[in-house]
Amino acid sequence: MRALGCRDVCAWILLLVLAACGPSGATSQPPPQAPGAAPGAVTKPAATASASSDTAATPDWQAQWDRTLEAAKQEGTVAVAGPPGERYRTAITAFEKAYPGIRVDLTGGLGRELIPRILGERENGLFNWDTIVTGSSNAFDLIPAGAIQPLKPALILPQVLDNSKWFDGFDAGFHDKNKQYAFGFMGALSYQVYVNRDVVPESELSRLDQLIDPPWKGKITWVEPRLTGVGATTAGQFLLIRGEDYLRQLLAQDVVVVNDPRQHAEFVVRGRYPIGVGVSSDRLAEFQEQGIGKNVVPLDPRGPAGARIASGFSALMFVDRAPHPNAAKIFINWLLDRDAQALWVDASNTNSRRLDVAGPASTALYADVERRTVNDEAYFDSELKARDVAKQVLK
Repeated sequence: MRALGCRDVCAWILLLVLAACGPSGATSQPPPQAPGAAPGAVTKPAATASASSDTAATPDWQAQWDRTLEAAKQEGTVAVAGPPGERYRTAITAFEKAYPGIRVDLTGGLGRELIPRILGERENGLFNWDTIVTGSSNAFDLIPAGAIQPLKPALILPQVLDNSKWFDGFDAGFHDKNKQYAFGFMGALSYQVYVNRDVVPESELSRLDQLIDPPWKGKITWVEPRLTGVGATTAGQFLLIRGEDYLRQLLAQDVVVVNDPRQHAEFVVRGRYPIGVGVSSDRLAEFQEQGIGKNVVPLDPRGPAGARIASGFSALMFVDRAPHPNAAKIFINWLLDRDAQALWVDASNTNSRRLDVAGPASTALYADVERRTVNDEAYFDSELKARDVAKQVLK
């Protein structure tokens, strides 16, 4: 009887152990919640909590990041095709301080100069570039050529993928229809027309529809609207919002076409031509920082066609067959994080789509802003048509 009692006891103990280790015991307590992190902090649960399912970081993002960074250091270089100007160079090469041992090989220039070069090299079997940062319209030449690859697989850091950190969510920054290839990380009001109020008072010109009136004939300068660039984009936005008749009448105002964005801004700030269409905000900022053109201001800034959502020189693309793919991934994640976005805001004098980066209040996006923009592939046909109209009117 004593032996039988021991077996009974052992059986009961075994049953208790199995119950404690079974499925119900493993899920009886909820997982601990991570404490809230400061904006931009790299913490797995907090930073990914509001990310959508298709942009959320992988659970092992830290291990993936460490592996990618180690491989990037072995590659040692990231080759970037970027915007022109010293301000942008300063912003981009700051990457070298953030990640010592990875050198930035930067070539700056306008998209209409760089893109033909990149495509020509690829046709000859040369793959020299890792990332491209330029105007969004250039992507619409690169995508059909198979020159760029989807961006999302390169995104690793949770704070980059967090939808709550971006105006309208992360995917709203993509310019292409498939939301894969060209991500415009900047998002600001790009004003269509600037006026030098030292020459033209607001009492005489306050609305866009007045630009086609006789007094302004011969007083308008336009950065080249027949070629890819801000001048054509501005023309396209006019066509999209105001229609072709308005665009034709405006172009017929004996406008003075300028190829150089800096010269274009200088014409306006010095009053030689007091009305500028498609003025580059960063070029304007260079003059205003010197105390010149302080009274050059946007025309009709909250009118339906007075501004558009623009990303400027910020359409980020991951080049297909990149020679330094891991360094490219580190650069891409760094560029979309908060600190690098703050540098880009300083360089461009506009706003990031990141909501945790402060930019100029005058160009900040607002809730009911017009979302249609020719920077997006969905409306890009308006820019193409506007270029043709400009070629017909401007002889």
